Amino acid sequence: MYPRAGFYPKPATEALLSALLALPASDMCDALGISLETHLGYLTGQIPTPKIVFLFAQVIAGQELGKGWGKFSGMRIEGDWLVLPGYDKKEGIRYEELKNLWHTRQTLALASGYTRTIEKLMLERDFYKRQCRKEARFGMMLNQIIP
Repeated sequence: MYPRAGFYPKPATEALLSALLALPASDMCDALGISLETHLGYLTGQIPTPKIVFLFAQVIAGQELGKGWGKFSGMRIEGDWLVLPGYDKKEGIRYEELKNLWHTRQTLALASGYTRTIEKLMLERDFYKRQCRKEARFGMMLNQIIP
């Protein structure tokens, strides 16, 4: 009565169930390209679930991406969001933000450049302030000595 895996190592029944039930049955069948009877057979355990169906259902369900995704493995896709493992959806990146990624990087580089320039100007200002005080102090002493 429960789904069963037709591959090894066998995933937990809960993982298999959550992957197969993540979307409504009609949407899952359309995404996987299977009939409703086959999907029902996977859910009831009459047909063993193939590994490719399980992995693809995990990706569709927004569960973590597999090892075949390279540096993106372990990330989750939740709607329009790409979320790092162990993080909340609000800390992910939206698909619309990918278009502006170059501008975001440029803005960050400009901000750090402005920060360095401001720090340099503050150091120069402090140096000239000290120099002016020294010159004013010693200049007044010289004016008193030599009229």
